[in-house]
Amino acid sequence: MRNLSSPTLAMLVACGLLTACESAPFDASCAGSAVELCGPHEYALVGEASVEPPMLPIADFAVNAMVRVEVERCPDAPAPHEIELAVLVPDEDPSPDGGVPVRVMSLVTLRDGEDGDTPGDGRVEVEIPNPFIATVPENTDVTLRFTVKSTTPAGCTSGFVEIPYRTGPRRMM
Repeated sequence: MRNLSSPTLAMLVACGLLTACESAPFDASCAGSAVELCGPHEYALVGEASVEPPMLPIADFAVNAMVRVEVERCPDAPAPHEIELAVLVPDEDPSPDGGVPVRVMSLVTLRDGEDGDTPGDGRVEVEIPNPFIATVPENTDVTLRFTVKSTTPAGCTSGFVEIPYRTGPRRMM
């Protein structure tokens, strides 16, 4: 039997607590409680997400991207959900508060059941025109953020997931 060091054990416990904390609002919402700014049954979670192909060229709109996002919704959700895809770009200017300097740029909103996606199947899977416009830097390590949002009038924003991505070269057409 392998002996776990204190830092390793602490990391496992922290991961377990984070998972439990993340599912607590979801479970409460599905049980009929209002959670954060979400009404009953509105809160949702993003599981996995991906954008393919890797290293999409910047501003080459002849190239399409395949976007896949797993969404966990309450069975009694009052409305469909949409996914906001944003890119977090390293910013050269240091942050005055000492935080990590990044720029956040909204790229596209994906809707469950639209653009060829199967509605209500727990994922949004669509082929879209290349979302990387000319203001996204080329050949750069960025972070893609997928945020799930209810389409109810209040439009509650709940879970999100971030993945690393490397942009490709600039190909202005």
